[in-house]
Amino acid sequence: MKKLYILALLILGINQINSQKRISIEANGNLESPKPLESVDLSEVTNENNPADILKGMRKCIALKEYKKAVKLFAIAGVYGKYDTYRVKDKSAHQSL
Repeated sequence: MKKLYILALLILGINQINSQKRISIEANGNLESPKPLESVDLSEVTNENNPADILKGMRKCIALKEYKKAVKLFAIAGVYGKYDTYRVKDKSAHQSL
């Protein structure tokens, strides 16, 4: 009887795993960085930069050991990304965050 319960749980578990498959559709240019930043001050970031652009600038700050600039760029990239999730109604478009 115990083996029957174990077999039933395994079958139910496999069905549950299969039902959770996701289909991810990505558009060309998704997460593209058209205007990557250099190691810049926060005042030089504009609304024409997307989070991917800003994070590339953050990486360059880290390479130059300008950690204060890197932290500020990381924070503003998070703010820009969060704003985008509020701006875009389609929940499937939030996969990049």
